[in-house]
Amino acid sequence: MKGAYAAMGSMGQGIVIVPNIDLAVVFKTKAAYDRYNSGNTRLAIVDKTVALYQN
Repeated sequence: MKGAYAAMGSMGQGIVIVPNIDLAVVFKTKAAYDRYNSGNTRLAIVDKTVALYQN
């Protein structure tokens, strides 16, 4: 994912930008529900989303 960048927040919230395919993936969660997004989960989702755009 050349040229991609990301910003991470608390409890797994964050955003990943992949400019060369005009893609933004946002991860949101809510502390009140005691949920979080793991790094592996975020990476898997971004990889699968990028793959959809490249096919």
